[in-house]
Amino acid sequence: MTSVSWGKHKANAISGTVSVVNTTISEETQEHACSPSAAITAQLEHAGAVKSISGHFESMSKAFAKSGITTSTDIYVDAMAKLNGDMHDVSMDDFMKLSKHFTSDEHKQDAIIFLGIEDPSYHKRWLELCLEEIKQKAAA
Repeated sequence: MTSVSWGKHKANAISGTVSVVNTTISEETQEHACSPSAAITAQLEHAGAVKSISGHFESMSKAFAKSGITTSTDIYVDAMAKLNGDMHDVSMDDFMKLSKHFTSDEHKQDAIIFLGIEDPSYHKRWLELCLEEIKQKAAA
């Protein structure tokens, strides 16, 4: 592009028109001349769906946080931390049994329930029930 044609190109860009092979098309005409392609429309719909899902996920996360339900990816770490804080007159052997119980995939539901209980007296009772279950399985 020569310096003269570059100057004309800049002038056309500033004035809002595009010059193509001696034909001038205004921006208004360009907007109405072509509708978005199917690919662009699909991308826009996808972006809207992702934004909607993100909003729903954020709402669910807030609801879980309010209800005390953990959303941690490692529920076993959370269960052990809570177990360490809730050891009411439990022997070392029972603590070890409960630790093993709450960190096994087989008893993940017990860990989830334990984490969801807020009342300390219920914690103690839940631990007692879990210990009874552990002892019954060991006796069988």
